[in-house]
Amino acid sequence: MFDAVVTATGEIFTISRMAWLLGGVLLGSLIGFIPGIGGRVTLAILLPFIVKMEPASALVLIVGIHAIGNTADTIPAILFGIPGSTSATATVMDGYPMAKKGEAERAMGASFLASGIGGLIGAFTVLATIPMIRPIVLTFGNPEFFMTAILAIVMIALLTGGAPVKGLIAGCVGLLIGMIGVAPQTGVERWTFNQLYLSDGISLIPIALGVFAIPELVDMTLGGAGTKISANAQNTSTSTKWQGGKDILQHWWLLVRSSFIGSWIGILPGVGSSSAIWLAYGHA
Repeated sequence: MFDAVVTATGEIFTISRMAWLLGGVLLGSLIGFIPGIGGRVTLAILLPFIVKMEPASALVLIVGIHAIGNTADTIPAILFGIPGSTSATATVMDGYPMAKKGEAERAMGASFLASGIGGLIGAFTVLATIPMIRPIVLTFGNPEFFMTAILAIVMIALLTGGAPVKGLIAGCVGLLIGMIGVAPQTGVERWTFNQLYLSDGISLIPIALGVFAIPELVDMTLGGAGTKISANAQNTSTSTKWQGGKDILQHWWLLVRSSFIGSWIGILPGVGSSSAIWLAYGHA
């Protein structure tokens, strides 16, 4: 395995491959922060061009787009309270209130640094556990996946503060909405009511845009052309630009623990970031 890592590293760190990586990062940065598009849609749009590329260069380009897409989606989550993708839904909980208090720079600084460090920790964690990942993953079946999803819903309920029952009901409603569409394993239609539109299910991003984006846009429109997210003048102060990075360094052990949680949940097939972010957020 070590020989394969050395060989892959030598193939990636070339001028042409680094150019593709830079191009992927720039493209992901320009498109990734747009709610509803993100890295996945960008990859789908570029797929006809990527399939004709040399495999190593195509992989580097995909990694650049996907990695920065999961970071750029925090921008609308913090500034407008609109999660750019499912991986930024928990960011809205604290990021948007900080922006309304004039601490948007602090929130984005912490988010970007944590995302970068967490990505490195996750990559090295997966690399170190490759020999043991397969037998561990194979031990997980439907009961284990079900309990992981239930644990994430319970975490959401506990995060509601003094109303855990309401949070649990909201999580169950979200679970019912997530069941709409065709079952991936059996192909059976669930809750579609013979409507072709519902066969693909209901995506989280359109719901988030309708619940959070439209009221915010209406509020900003009624406030006039010069409306700001925060009336606090602190959002222009240079004292908050590096405060987010200091916060991450101050709570470095929490960052490490959350990175390991994200790595473990990300390894499990069928769970993904939707559960990992709430498990990590609940742990924090």
